[in-house]
Amino acid sequence: MEECVLGCMLSNSNMLKKACTTLTYDMFTTKINGILFGHIIKFYKDGRFVDDSIMKHSCSLSALYTLEGISDDFINRIHSSRNITKFIGYVEYIREMHKKSKFSCIIKDTLENSFRLNIECTLDKLRKKLSEFYENSNDNHHETNYFDLEKEKKKMENTNLYDIGFEGLNFINKDIVEGSLIIIGARTSVGKSAFAVNILSNLSLKGDKKIDTCILSLEMSQDGIKRRIVSMNTDIPLDKLRTLEFTQEEENKIKELNNQEKSIYIAYVNKRTIDGIIERIKYFNDMYSIKVFTVDYIQLLSVENCNNTPRHLEMAHITSSLKLLAEERNIVIFALAQLGRQSSFSNNPNLKLSDLKDSSSIEHDADIVILLGALKEEEKDLLKVDVAKNREGRVGSCILTYNKETQKIY
Repeated sequence: MEECVLGCMLSNSNMLKKACTTLTYDMFTTKINGILFGHIIKFYKDGRFVDDSIMKHSCSLSALYTLEGISDDFINRIHSSRNITKFIGYVEYIREMHKKSKFSCIIKDTLENSFRLNIECTLDKLRKKLSEFYENSNDNHHETNYFDLEKEKKKMENTNLYDIGFEGLNFINKDIVEGSLIIIGARTSVGKSAFAVNILSNLSLKGDKKIDTCILSLEMSQDGIKRRIVSMNTDIPLDKLRTLEFTQEEENKIKELNNQEKSIYIAYVNKRTIDGIIERIKYFNDMYSIKVFTVDYIQLLSVENCNNTPRHLEMAHITSSLKLLAEERNIVIFALAQLGRQSSFSNNPNLKLSDLKDSSSIEHDADIVILLGALKEEEKDLLKVDVAKNREGRVGSCILTYNKETQKIY
């Protein structure tokens, strides 16, 4: 059934458009079918023609397809499975089966994570999640080929824009929209983790529109992240948070922070693989409706069952998977990235996209790339922040102050 749909997509442009505006890659129960659907979507969104011969040619040029199991034989099988008369029925069946699966998961996850709540609270939580699920799943996916002004105005009204809280970077706030993958790159110990935690803190704990956010760190412990969040929001030095020697005023600041309406969720990551990260992001998105995530950092991730695969191909799979996830779930993902070794030996704060380790795939998949460089001025630690790529807007740079005692950046 799924192979029939994919075969029709590669042979008929109208069916390709129908599937691209109706299905998402996670609706496919067979992983390789979902991966191929994701690659076809990329061609479609880039405005490039795609059929089975072009997909085969892409396979021959990139070892990434081979890594994911997409071969000429697989494309041939897809091609022979097409059945135009059954296409619409199969598309609707895939959608309905996905709805039923999601419905079951919502009920299961809500019950499993509500064992401390009474039955009325549990039912209210379940009703809310099911209501949101049905509202989202009944959206009209119709598209037009021209610029519909009223539709675009309505879309703008319903679009969440995220103010990351740095005055010098106001020019990119309007470009940080749901569906974005944003890369934050820096050398070791420059402050990329602190920068990311400051962004989440600004979104969750400051400003007019506070939202829940989530950090998935493969580098820092949960206690370490908590101390950073408390320090940058109370101006209590990190050293004091380790020794627990507080004044009464400092204790009051901590209590006030704990009573905040919104939170930064710190996710436990038990698998350092891209599949493990995706699983955790989906869980927090489903259970708590979180829309902004930070992954720290992507070079620590691996791809399962790919021990002999070149690292740059693994990284291409990781970044493309995060981008597809952001678009599919309508979320924002801030992914931290290490700079290449050659850049680490340089003291020049002026960075460029090619300084990113395994930069080709990262640069291609990212909507925005922010590069951080360390500066020193009159005993003050500064960060030079370069917006090196912005798919939807302008690039530029600014200088921010970095207080290493409290990890606060402003």
